[in-house]
Amino acid sequence: PSLGVVDAASLREPVTFAGSVRGTASAPRSCAGYLPDVPQLVIEAGSPATVVIEASSDTDTVLLLLTSDGQVRCDDDGAGSFNPRITTNVPAGRH
Repeated sequence: PSLGVVDAASLREPVTFAGSVRGTASAPRSCAGYLPDVPQLVIEAGSPATVVIEASSDTDTVLLLLTSDGQVRCDDDGAGSFNPRITTNVPAGRH
């Protein structure tokens, strides 16, 4: 993953990652947009956890989270304007 691997248990404060991501693969129907070929960030959870993922951009951005149990979570503008936010519970595993 180009932005790294994060341990969910160690996240007590927000962590900022800077980067640019572009994709050509179509996202699943439930999430309009395009995805890169490989994950850009991996979240590891040793036990079930609540995670909040947010992106900030000057262009319309989509976030997609594929959980370790195969569930897809995505958002387009949940943080306002063009900025997506995903708040969800994840099981233990690699997301």
